[in-house]
Amino acid sequence: CFKDGHVESSIIFPSSTGLLDVINYEQSKTVAKINPWCLKMCKQQEEKMHQMMGNNVEHTVSETFMLLENITARFKYPCVLDLKMGKRQYGDVDSDKKKLSKIQKCELSTSSTLGTRVCGMQVYQANSGRYMFFDKYAGRSLTIDGFKQTLRQYLDNGVQIRTDVIQPILERLHTLYTVICTLSRYRFYSGSLLIIYEGSQQQQEQSMSDESRLIDIRMIDFAHSLRAPTSSDVGSLHTGPDNGYLFGLNKIMEFLKDILIEKSTTTTTVATTPTMEKRE
Repeated sequence: CFKDGHVESSIIFPSSTGLLDVINYEQSKTVAKINPWCLKMCKQQEEKMHQMMGNNVEHTVSETFMLLENITARFKYPCVLDLKMGKRQYGDVDSDKKKLSKIQKCELSTSSTLGTRVCGMQVYQANSGRYMFFDKYAGRSLTIDGFKQTLRQYLDNGVQIRTDVIQPILERLHTLYTVICTLSRYRFYSGSLLIIYEGSQQQQEQSMSDESRLIDIRMIDFAHSLRAPTSSDVGSLHTGPDNGYLFGLNKIMEFLKDILIEKSTTTTTVATTPTMEKRE
């Protein structure tokens, strides 16, 4: 299994042995680096190939697999926000029934007004040592104000608003925005944006000098993504960048900046408020 997302097996072996034996032999070395589920899938695939080969003396096998990454693995207490992006969710090849369903979900949620909606959230609560969860059904019912409040809840660990992660998140979102602006004819329909930050206070202090250890942002769910052809008859349907996705990114950044300003204003007000001197 390779870190770039593929698994290759190109091994010549006699029918009396199987690659499963090799994997078992190396398990003590690889289990710490490979997700257990990936290891299980590799074993099952190699068993299947071995059975198909029968009693032939030797075979050469070469296949390519997709390796899924657990991007929360390096976080001690991952705080995760899953946002469905864009004003349009249906793909060009979706059935009429599927299109109608996705259009209705957008119209009845913040997807139509903000270009994004909450699909899921978990936030570590430092005051209780537990997580607060928020599912996609609750996300669909949010108003614009409700979305803003949920974004604040995502940054609230029960003790304080995590203003320390807002600026790094904003910087990464701005970089993503700039990149998508250059992607002409790309559409990320029904794609999601995953925002993660470290919920552990101890890990937070250790990660302050390394932004990559404090937060992570990933684009996920590309099943309906496409790049339109350059031919005029089809390509004209998708010219320029994905403005729906960009609209959603812009709104997220706008609300995060508002939270940062509000928190900064509150802190300044408290710090400059004079204390009344008690007189006898």
